[in-house]
Amino acid sequence: MLKNSLLLVLLLSLLTQPVFCQKLDSLLKVYKSNPKGEDRYSVLQALFDSYVFNDLSEAKKYGFEHLELAEKEGETMQIARATYNIGVLVNNTNDYDSAAVWYRKALVMFQELEALERVAKVNFALAILDYYKGDYPSALALLDQNISMLLEIKPDSLLLGGDFQLKGQIEVRRGNLNIALKETLRAVKIFQNTGDELRLADAYNLLGSLETSLKNFQKSIEYNLLALKIYKKYEDRFFQAQALNDIGNNYFYLNDFPQAIQYLQESIALSEALGSKDLQGTAYTNWGKTLNAQENYQEAIPLLLKGLSLAEETGNAIKVVEAYNDLSQSYIGLKQSTQAILYLDRAIVLAKEQGAKETLSTGYFFRSQAKELMGDPSGALEDFRAFAALKDSLLDETKSRLIEEQRTLFDLEKKENEILLLEQKAEISQLQMTLLASGVIALTLLLGIGFYAYRQKLKKNQLERLRMDEQLQFKSRALTAQALHLAKKNETLENLKQTALQLKDESDATSGYQKLIRTINSDLSDDRGWATFSKYFEEVHPEFFSKASKNFPGLSPAEYRLMALIRMNLSSKEMANILMISMPGIKKARQRLRKKLGLETGDSLEEVILSL
Repeated sequence: MLKNSLLLVLLLSLLTQPVFCQKLDSLLKVYKSNPKGEDRYSVLQALFDSYVFNDLSEAKKYGFEHLELAEKEGETMQIARATYNIGVLVNNTNDYDSAAVWYRKALVMFQELEALERVAKVNFALAILDYYKGDYPSALALLDQNISMLLEIKPDSLLLGGDFQLKGQIEVRRGNLNIALKETLRAVKIFQNTGDELRLADAYNLLGSLETSLKNFQKSIEYNLLALKIYKKYEDRFFQAQALNDIGNNYFYLNDFPQAIQYLQESIALSEALGSKDLQGTAYTNWGKTLNAQENYQEAIPLLLKGLSLAEETGNAIKVVEAYNDLSQSYIGLKQSTQAILYLDRAIVLAKEQGAKETLSTGYFFRSQAKELMGDPSGALEDFRAFAALKDSLLDETKSRLIEEQRTLFDLEKKENEILLLEQKAEISQLQMTLLASGVIALTLLLGIGFYAYRQKLKKNQLERLRMDEQLQFKSRALTAQALHLAKKNETLENLKQTALQLKDESDATSGYQKLIRTINSDLSDDRGWATFSKYFEEVHPEFFSKASKNFPGLSPAEYRLMALIRMNLSSKEMANILMISMPGIKKARQRLRKKLGLETGDSLEEVILSL
């Protein structure tokens, strides 16, 4: 589960038409001059858009004036627009149920008016609410409906880019990072083509979220800073607060705690001024866990309690569980196991209700530590076993999700290829029509037959190439998934083993720990995963092992495995996890392999292996 997921508030800007601060003075002058008719509605709309992400009280004033005027004059379109605006306003106060009521009222009116672009905008807003509730299938269905509609009526729409971007964010939360990247890059392309800096900033933030999930924290900070610069340029304080929180959280993961606290404090100051309790609570919790990491447990507790209070107030159950777990860490650090268990009991119950396995496993792990601290080894062992079982389940789910993600990507690519072929067919038909219109019908028919046969042959060859490419790409993705599975499995088992050794004591629970360790050792030595890996590897890189053994006889199986992993361009950390050796061990293994291959100082090991 992501520790630092991007809040969907970054996408809410697509629900309004942005008006920037340099225009406010002139807008207010026009407003005070009391224009009539459509001009009055335009000014009220522009003022609402200017304030809705910076000053909610001012936005409320202009939003309700817009609605009252439209109802008085019986202007159905303006009533619908004002109703929708109030939905956006209420959404920004975190009252999601009320926001949904306003949105649905507006949706009915826009549908009756056949205003399709506005229907798409309301669908987008409702999809955001479904995202908040965790109803991802419903959100994705609304977004797919929007995409189909907008591709027909307005394929260069900013909202279309927003639909792709929100799909990317949802896939991040579902753990489908490759799909998320694909959807986000579609959004970036649209925003670049339209020259919309603010939308680009939102996309940068989502890319930052993806990099965080991949543990590329420095790269994530780079994206967040690009976004922050744009938000400051346009004085979008709401989005600045989110970006500052994300930057602070990334510095936490980099163990740069002073930088983390600096950015989190800036985020809190902005979110407090804006009245955004959700953002504020998240930043307080992140600040508290940063102090925990510095072992400043006493200072962390009031910050975590503040974050917990705000999370409870906004009804954000996952944030409540995370605050409980972080508070328990503080009390474990202070050797106050009873208070820690009090929070962990609540966290475990709530996490079970939410089906949040990651936070549930964290709760069991911390409670096992707290019970060991209070002298309850059997209770500690029981909670640790629950933690281990959940981790094993999560590992299986990750593997299944990777396979399902590859299948989904394969289907997406297949659909894109079908669309490409349809476009080519349409181009051929257009060419034939042009030739017919030239008046040389007989010659056109003759050329058309030859041209058609030629194109058919080209199309057949292209389809065959596509089929082969798809097969190779699928096998390559399966190979990567298998390698990642091996790395994750070994890393998890080793972590469990080390934790079990730490929990071991002289009580009757010793035999249980020893049994657990023997089971882990058995799994670590299981060679079946390598057999599957080798099968996929040979399909993607045929004859690699036969060429390697022919050119370099006498190598050990472990050295052939190392060569395969180098051929896949994996990092040293990934190779270390898969081969179950340390990082220095990888360095020594590479040196031994260079020596056996007879390489000189200036020779490249990678180039030799790639040449096989």
